[in-house]
Amino acid sequence: MNQMNQMNQTNRTNQMKQISFVLAALILSGLLAYPAQAQGPRPAQQGCTAEVGQTMPPVELESLLQAPEGASATPEDLAGKVIVYEFWATWCGPCVGAIPHLNEMADHFADQDVQFIAISPERLDVVETFLADNEMRAWIGVDTNSSVSRDHGITSIPRTIIVGRDGKIAAVTRPSLLTQDHVQAILDGQTPQIPDRLSPIVPGGDPLHDEEEAVTTRIILRPAACKNRLRCRFFDTRDASTASAATILNFSAREIIALAYGRDASYTVDEADLPEGTWDLIAAVPTENPGAFRGLLDATLKATFDVEVSIQTREVPVFELVLADDASQPDKDAAQGNNRGRMMSADQLAKRLELKFGRPMFNLTGMETMDPSLLPWKMSTAAQVTQAFSENMGVEVRESVRELEVLVIEPAQ
Repeated sequence: MNQMNQMNQTNRTNQMKQISFVLAALILSGLLAYPAQAQGPRPAQQGCTAEVGQTMPPVELESLLQAPEGASATPEDLAGKVIVYEFWATWCGPCVGAIPHLNEMADHFADQDVQFIAISPERLDVVETFLADNEMRAWIGVDTNSSVSRDHGITSIPRTIIVGRDGKIAAVTRPSLLTQDHVQAILDGQTPQIPDRLSPIVPGGDPLHDEEEAVTTRIILRPAACKNRLRCRFFDTRDASTASAATILNFSAREIIALAYGRDASYTVDEADLPEGTWDLIAAVPTENPGAFRGLLDATLKATFDVEVSIQTREVPVFELVLADDASQPDKDAAQGNNRGRMMSADQLAKRLELKFGRPMFNLTGMETMDPSLLPWKMSTAAQVTQAFSENMGVEVRESVRELEVLVIEPAQ
């Protein structure tokens, strides 16, 4: 039995590696969270190694915008105040999406001992350009070399660290999960149970996986119970291809099918007339019978959407990033972020664009890194992507065709 458990755990680990890029691009935020333990030190949260109860290290920034002259972002210099540090970037969709929520909280606590500080790892000019068109009611820190992020163990954004009046970390969370009640409790010297992970409960729905209850066979596929894409978009799988459970909330029918089969939506060929709107999929079978999951899922998708799903090798349209013939060395240096803002693996940038436009994209430039701040992330067409790469990076976006293994959604026979 121990050997079987180890094999199941290995399968789960491999599956989560396979879908990590999908998670990074698609999950914007959670609904609620499992509460952290109220007593004793809490473990570091995913995306941040800082721990509740630790003394917050100094926050030394290159620039501090929208702050009084001579102001400091270090907790020692703000002693007696609650500080909400928001780690974000202009190119990060979930970060930008959380700004209105944070602005509302900043307004609510404007006359109290609470200071909001948003810290970006980008160049000063990039941040200033963004602020010219987007109001943020906080002090804005510029941390171009990411030293503050490294010192505080930030490994993904958006990430929020709240520091109490005593200079110690009171919570580590996501901005969309933080509420006025949480901040007020910290202001009052309490230690609230701040969300640190996604909730298994959906409004009007059912517990998705109850750790105290033995798993029984169940599958629910329904129009989304919660339509708020920021608060209720959720994805979790326990080896959807070989093991026992999947929970996918508030995704399109095409995304539901792709994620349930552990595939990128960009590697999915849709030849069926799928319904519009968003859907929830909640499925589980006992771990003693993992093979039943695939058959149960296939039958449910076929019955609900009238489709058949299979993995095939097909020639599909793709994008390829290649160096322009006339690209100069300054163009290449700019693309790779010399005098740089936020750096990103060139392959990771291609993956983000792939997910955004629903078509596989391959990096053939030979570049290892690129600066995503050189691209306008509100781009909506392939033509705009091509123009931005060409003008800002000396890179061409070439359309091509490749033979790839893809998930094919076809009308049921």
